[in-house]
Amino acid sequence: MFPHEQWARLSQLWNSFYPIEGNDLTRRELFDEIFAAMPGFVGLLVNHRPPALRGRSLQEVLQVAQRQPAHLTALFAAWQRQPSQMYRTPPTLVFAVLGQARADGHLSPEEESHLLTKLLSHWALRNAVSVTVPRVSSS
Repeated sequence: MFPHEQWARLSQLWNSFYPIEGNDLTRRELFDEIFAAMPGFVGLLVNHRPPALRGRSLQEVLQVAQRQPAHLTALFAAWQRQPSQMYRTPPTLVFAVLGQARADGHLSPEEESHLLTKLLSHWALRNAVSVTVPRVSSS
């Protein structure tokens, strides 16, 4: 869905942990079959329009344009200048931005953990307040 050099780095890391070369012929053939089927499977997955998504595709629901690495990186930079913007952003997009910042090396695991703790507390409190405070009717 988004070609980017980070996926090549992740693939290299994965292959360093789980090399295919050390497997017997049967397993290598199985991996070859899986890799050959992967593009078709991914295409089916991202274009599938199940009733649970109200006929929309996974790409549409995930708002893929907003989750491109360059856009995520730009959002993180903007949040560095105005951290309050993070709290006004949908959680799914926040997770994507923070994940990209980690992949780019702009956010340490400790910083990520600290930010997520604050954000999860904020979202929980906001949700609790919105549930317990009755809405005033304008009639």
